[in-house]
Amino acid sequence: MKTENEFNPRVNFEQQLEMYKQIDKSTFNKIWYFQKSWPHKEQKDTLKNISFRPENKYFEFLEKCGKDNKAVNYYSDTFKASGDISPSMNASLIMQYELYDISDIRTKLIIAIHYLTLNDQNWRKEKY
Repeated sequence: MKTENEFNPRVNFEQQLEMYKQIDKSTFNKIWYFQKSWPHKEQKDTLKNISFRPENKYFEFLEKCGKDNKAVNYYSDTFKASGDISPSMNASLIMQYELYDISDIRTKLIIAIHYLTLNDQNWRKEKY
């Protein structure tokens, strides 16, 4: 169940699932993995939840990109500390968007992966 204050990037999830099929499986697995979400009062079943793969190539990519962009460096440091998308990472992208150099294709990729991950976490209802 979604709440009014839950962040929703408004990406069509069915189209996102189709897009995943175009990503090489080894590339997908260098960024993400699936884990169990634990049931709580509104969710009775254990569901599949996408998460960033710890200590992976994507961490290395963020570190490298962060050397060229202060905002990406902050994003990378926060990502390393939390291991997942944190509220401060969301706030950074939303409130300090002008600090992200979107003329750099690497920054565009980071932003896309960020929002795809959030969207998947919000809308995936697949039982584990």
